[in-house]
Amino acid sequence: MIKITKDETDGLIFIGDLHGQYQKLIDLLEQLDFNLDDSSSNAEFSKLVFMGDLIDNKPENAVQQVETLELVKSLVDSGHAYCLLGNHEFNAVCWASAHPLTDEPLRTHSVNNYKQHQVFLDTVTENSRLHMKWIEWFKTLPLFIDFGDVRAVHACWDDVAIQRVLPYLDGDHALQHNVWFKAADKKHELYSLVETLLKGPEIALPKGYSFKDKTGTERHHIRVRWWIINAITYKDIAQVQASAVENIPSIALPVAFLNKPQTIPVVIGHYTLNNEPGPLNAKVACVDYNAASEDGDLIAYYWSRYDEAFTACGFYCHRDLDLHEKSSYELMKDDYEKVIESFNHGGEYSALEESFAVKVDNILLQEWDPIGVNGVEECRDEYYFAIYDITLLGIYGSIEQLKSHLEFLEVHYILSDREDVRERCGRVAHLINKMAEQTRSNTNINVIPMRYGC
Repeated sequence: MIKITKDETDGLIFIGDLHGQYQKLIDLLEQLDFNLDDSSSNAEFSKLVFMGDLIDNKPENAVQQVETLELVKSLVDSGHAYCLLGNHEFNAVCWASAHPLTDEPLRTHSVNNYKQHQVFLDTVTENSRLHMKWIEWFKTLPLFIDFGDVRAVHACWDDVAIQRVLPYLDGDHALQHNVWFKAADKKHELYSLVETLLKGPEIALPKGYSFKDKTGTERHHIRVRWWIINAITYKDIAQVQASAVENIPSIALPVAFLNKPQTIPVVIGHYTLNNEPGPLNAKVACVDYNAASEDGDLIAYYWSRYDEAFTACGFYCHRDLDLHEKSSYELMKDDYEKVIESFNHGGEYSALEESFAVKVDNILLQEWDPIGVNGVEECRDEYYFAIYDITLLGIYGSIEQLKSHLEFLEVHYILSDREDVRERCGRVAHLINKMAEQTRSNTNINVIPMRYGC
C-alpha cells in the first residue's frame, strides 16, 4: 500500500525517465546529496518520485536496466521513493501477458514492437523468472499520485480521465489485475484513458491533413501539448517532430479541444524535451530531457512543501552543471526593478512599509540564518542591505518570486554554501507571505503578476 507521508518530508524530488541509465541515476543522486547512509543528507528530508519509463533503450546505448530497476525498487521498498507506471512498463506487461479468452498477447509481437523492447528482453531473458519478477512489479505501479499540493503522472493529468479511470484501479491507483486485457483493447474505454495518462491526449487533424512521423508512417492524429493554455490552432498544440510542423494546419481549434489550465501543479515525464530545463508553465513541469541517449541529461525537479508554482531554480542535472546560473541575475534584476520602480514612492517608504520591514527583519534574523549563526545579531550585516527590497517584494510580489529572490541573495550575494537553502528560503517566504496576506487584506493591496524565474 502506498502511504503518502508528504508532511514528514521537506520536499519531493521528481526524477525523469531513466531508460536504464543506471550511472546517470547514481550521478544525479550524488548531485542531489541523496545518501541513505548520511543522516544529514537530503535523503532524511526528501523523497524521490520516479516518473516511469525505467526500461527500454537502443542497443547501441550502454545501459544497465536490471541494475536500474533494482535500485529504484529498493528505494521504493525502503520508503524513500515512489515510482509511477510509464508507457514502457505498460507495454512490457502487455507484451508478456495473454488475453484470458484468446490467449493472444495483449501487445502484438510485431517487428517494430520487438525492436523497441529487445534490449530489455535480451537482458532479462524473455519468459525467465527474472523477467516475470519485473513484470509483476510493473503491475503494482500507480498511474498517478496526488500529493495534495503537487501531482505526478507520466504524461498528462486530465481530471476527466482520472475520474473515469478510478473504477479500474486498486487502492494504490495501479491497474487491477483483472483489467489489463481491457486496457490493451482499443475498443474499450480503459484503453483511451490509459493512453491519455501515459502517452498524452490525441486529437484528429481536420479532414485532408496528415503528417509523417519519424518512421515515415502517415498520421492523421496528433499528440497534444496540453499544457499550452493560450493555444488556438492545431499547429499551436501539436506535439510532433520539427520536420512535421509545417504539415500541421493553422486552423482554429474547436472549443472542445482548447486546453484548460491546471489548478494544482503537475510534474510529468515522457515528452523528451531538448531545450534548457525550465517549467512548461507555472503549474506544469516536465523532467524528461532525453536521458535515454548517451549525451542526454537526466533531470530532476525539487518541490518544496512551501512551493506553489514551478520555477527554473527547481531543476537539477546528473552532471556537475549549474542550471541556475544562466541569466539568473538578469531574470531577478528585471522582475525586481519592476517592483521597486512601482512601489518605492519616489525613494521614500510609507509608514506601512516601515512597519512591515521591522517584522521582516525579525523573521530574517530568527528564521533565515543564511550564514548558519542562528539568531546572532551580527548576522544582520550579511543581508541588511536587502531588507527593504525583501519588504517590498513580500508586500507586493508573489511567494514564488520572494522565495526565489531569497535563494538568489543567499547563493549569489551572501555566497552561502549551506545545503538546505531551498527549504529555509521556502519556509521564510511562507512566513513573510502569511504576514503580507493579512497586510494586503487590510489595505486593498494586490499582488503584481510577475514572470516565474530564478
